[in-house]
This record gives sequence, C-alpha cells and structure tokens, in this order.
Amino acid sequence: MANADAFIDRLYETLQVLDRQPGSGRRREELAPGVQSFPFGRYVIFYHALADAIEIVRVLHGARDIESIFEGHARDFDPNR
Repeated sequence: MANADAFIDRLYETLQVLDRQPGSGRRREELAPGVQSFPFGRYVIFYHALADAIEIVRVLHGARDIESIFEGHARDFDPNR
C-alpha cells in the first residue's frame, strides 16, 4: 500500500508542476491537435494546456504503442472540438 501511495504522491506533484509550467511538455501534434506529453517514470502523461489549467488526456505506459492508441481518435483529444 505504501508503494501505491508514494506513486500517487509523485504523480500529484508532477501534475502540479505541469499545471504551473504547462509548456514543460513536448508538443505531440503528430498524435492530436494541442496534445503535449511529459514523462513520468515508465509512464507518459498526455495533456492539453488550457488558459488556466491542464486537461489530462491519457496516462499510458511508455512501452505501449502510443501512436496506434491515438490513431483514428485525434478528434476525441482535440480541446477545440
């Protein structure tokens, strides 16, 4: 249980940093309009930077086929839809 709590605490801290500095992530326009990514251990956080917050799109394990997950669903992740 302690490991799970520590994981959630680190994730929360990372999300707070992204909220304060949304430009820290890598732009991933090849996946979907406006999507950025940020590494988190073995995972990758995908998000949109909004005017006053961030919107988490997905959190995926880095070993996943990320392109195929986003392929055909780019519109679903477009913050302007």
